[in-house]
Amino acid sequence: MFLLMTPQFDYKTPLEPYLPHSKPSISTSLPFITLTYAQSLDSKISAGKNIRTALSHEETKEMTHYLRLHHAGIMIGCQTAMCDDPGLNCKLDFDKSPRPIIIDPSGKWKFNGKGKMYQFFLKKQGKPPIVVLSSNTFYNDKKFTKQDYVEYCVVEGSPTDNNRLDWNSIFQKLYKDFHLRSIMVEGGGFVINDLLSAHAVNNLINSLIITIAPVYLGNKGVTVSPYNGRIDLKDVKWFTGTRDSVMCSRIG
Repeated sequence: MFLLMTPQFDYKTPLEPYLPHSKPSISTSLPFITLTYAQSLDSKISAGKNIRTALSHEETKEMTHYLRLHHAGIMIGCQTAMCDDPGLNCKLDFDKSPRPIIIDPSGKWKFNGKGKMYQFFLKKQGKPPIVVLSSNTFYNDKKFTKQDYVEYCVVEGSPTDNNRLDWNSIFQKLYKDFHLRSIMVEGGGFVINDLLSAHAVNNLINSLIITIAPVYLGNKGVTVSPYNGRIDLKDVKWFTGTRDSVMCSRIG
């Protein structure tokens, strides 16, 4: 459990309008999607590629677990899973931990072993993951083998790039086949930028919740910068804790 550094930091009240129960999903065939991450003042989410970088204050770390408490699934990319070794459980209530979802088109990431996610699962402090794979990897790659306890969400990959999957197809299958009605997407850089860019076409994201830490990470850092240019936000609300600021919004 977390201990708040200051009792004045009320994150629950400002977050309320941006949680899944506050607004139905954009589509009845898609989950409620919350995109949430921590960044520096210069829009960096890590100091460099495959460098694990702590940004959030203890208060906003607790806020992240409160968000996990209100979502059925939690999604990251395979590079983030391999580099950061996150647990992806909910420390506020282990029984209500979201289902981890790993975007891993080529089947690189391994669940079994000494990783935090696997250890939490063995201790009944977290849930087993869903791995999102390219159909080409799942059906045609002889090197690919299924892992114990893992479920697979198989999506058709791009004909020219096996690592590119269609976000609309991913979320539809997670909604229909795995009954996930809400998903928080936490990173990393490729996932965040690709999803923001895809939103412009498919209108996928319901809420955007960003923690801003008072630090610069420099020009070698991994930047959040959508590929297709400008994105305007609406229904913007800011609040601040002991150190970090948080922006909640929807995408216009």
